[in-house]
Amino acid sequence: MSDKIQSIFRAAGLKVATQEYEYTSAGIAHRGENVYAIIRAPRGDATEAIVLVAPWKTVDGELNVNGVTLAMTLARYFKRELELRMSG
Repeated sequence: MSDKIQSIFRAAGLKVATQEYEYTSAGIAHRGENVYAIIRAPRGDATEAIVLVAPWKTVDGELNVNGVTLAMTLARYFKRELELRMSG
């Protein structure tokens, strides 16, 4: 699933990276990988950011299809808006 998310972000023209994580909660070790994409404003000083977060799974353990889809759609929207504002 991570590879698919990365390819969708790259297709939208975003810089993509991953971050490995590990933590322990209630004696249970949790490991995984975060996927993130960066949109940089061409004229900005790279100090401002919007962070969109969508967990893979809901609290019930089901795939968070709507949340992940919304985060990816918003990322594409912000990228497009930024490009329009910079070209006009």
